[in-house]
Amino acid sequence: MSEMQLVLQLLSEMDKRFTEKFEQLEGRFDRLEGRFDKLEARFDLLEGRFDKLEARFDLLEGRFDKFEVRFDLLEGRFDKFEVRFDLLEAKVDKLDAKVTMVHDQVVRNSEAIEQCVTKNDLKNIVNLLN
Repeated sequence: MSEMQLVLQLLSEMDKRFTEKFEQLEGRFDRLEGRFDKLEARFDLLEGRFDKLEARFDLLEGRFDKFEVRFDLLEGRFDKFEVRFDLLEAKVDKLDAKVTMVHDQVVRNSEAIEQCVTKNDLKNIVNLLN
C-alpha cells in the first residue's frame, strides 16, 4: 500500500468514526429535542393552570369585594339600629319615670280616698246605685 492509499484509508476510517459520532450526537440531540418538546408542553400545561388559578383568584377577589361592600352596608344598618335602640331606651326610661310618678300619685290618692270614704259611705253609695 502506498502512503496515499494509507492516508486515504485513514481518512476513510476517520470519516466513518466522525460520521458515527455525528450520528450518535444527532440521536442525542433528537432525544434532547424531544425532551425539550415535552418540557415545553408541560410548561404550556402549567401556564394554562396558572391562568385558570389567576382567573379563579380574580373571581374570588371580586366576590370578596362584594362581601366587603355588603358587610359595610350591614354595619351601617347596625349603627342605625343602635341609634334607634338608644332612642327607644331613652323613651322607655322616660315612660318608666312617668309610670313611677303616676303610681306614686295613685298610691297617695287611694290613701286620701280611704281617709275620706268609710265603709258605711261605701254601703250607702252601693245602696243608692241599686
